[in-house]
Amino acid sequence: MSGQHTTSRCRTSRGGRQYQQEVLALCELLLQLVNERKRLADYDYWELWQRRMPQFGHFVYVPLPWHHIVEQHGMLLKDYGPLQQTSELFSRLDFERYNHFITLGQASYSQIRKYCTRGGFTFQHFEKLALIFTSRLENLDRVALNKPLVRHEVPIPLMYRRDQEAMPHGQLTKKPAAFFAGSCTCPMRRKLAPIATAREYDMREVHPCGKKVTRQLYINSVANSSWVLTPRGSFPATYMMSEAIQAGSLPVYIYGPKYDSPKLLPPVHFVAKHLPFVNIGIDWRDFAVVLTADYIPRLPKILSELNPAPRLCAIRRFRPLFTVEGTFRYILAVLSHYSLSLEKGNRGKERQSR
Repeated sequence: MSGQHTTSRCRTSRGGRQYQQEVLALCELLLQLVNERKRLADYDYWELWQRRMPQFGHFVYVPLPWHHIVEQHGMLLKDYGPLQQTSELFSRLDFERYNHFITLGQASYSQIRKYCTRGGFTFQHFEKLALIFTSRLENLDRVALNKPLVRHEVPIPLMYRRDQEAMPHGQLTKKPAAFFAGSCTCPMRRKLAPIATAREYDMREVHPCGKKVTRQLYINSVANSSWVLTPRGSFPATYMMSEAIQAGSLPVYIYGPKYDSPKLLPPVHFVAKHLPFVNIGIDWRDFAVVLTADYIPRLPKILSELNPAPRLCAIRRFRPLFTVEGTFRYILAVLSHYSLSLEKGNRGKERQSR
């Protein structure tokens, strides 16, 4: 977070609340414009924020349906109108007096820039955002491509709305087997098919990517299996990771670059450090297996040597964080922490200027 955007801001609680309501009203026009598929957690975050309207640090939420604005309209329909409206909205935000944050659900900053350029305009002031809660884990790809990390990005799980959370039975007993079903959104996923016939561990429900299964069958298999393979998709994040944890099962997160190249694989310990909630002391090794694509052939043997029992106990503790309500509370906690840090930094600058 850049200090140049946070100093000399004289604010009152009343002024901050009124400004937030003005921003929410501006965003609602875009939310109504692209609300035909309200499947992502972003809509729940927006509703929860409206209901509670927190006031610590005068962080102002800019809730926008980025996935619809960028992908559904800009990418698929070649309709840059919503992006243009979003750009105009950002030009009206008061970055001199307030700290703004967004939640990027199933969208990316790189896509925003690309489709703005194609639409013939630039996106102003995006770099002035104090915090970006992003569900696509883009920093993993950035390091693999030797690009600088975005320091004000905070990773959160990629999730559907509350009524779609994968907790059908709250089942605690699991069969010793692995499960996977998903689309072929990354070439790495095609490498999973050969391990389905492995002898070391029961991988029979590791379906070839692209095989269609019903939602109910998918949810039941996730809930019943000890391990759920959650390889990255088009972006490093995957819905399967959150759904596995919501169902009390153990995720096997497999990272690789979108375009297959062993030279671009970061160390496994680096991958684990860039997953959600590590900044509050969560160690993914307590409840998950984190690997890179080069480990896929050895995966059945790796699982055969692990006792899932202690991880299944741990998953019950961490499971609430991987819900919309739990992640929203985490967002509030991060905002509170940054607010305290800002106030402390500003007091220090005031003392130095005296």
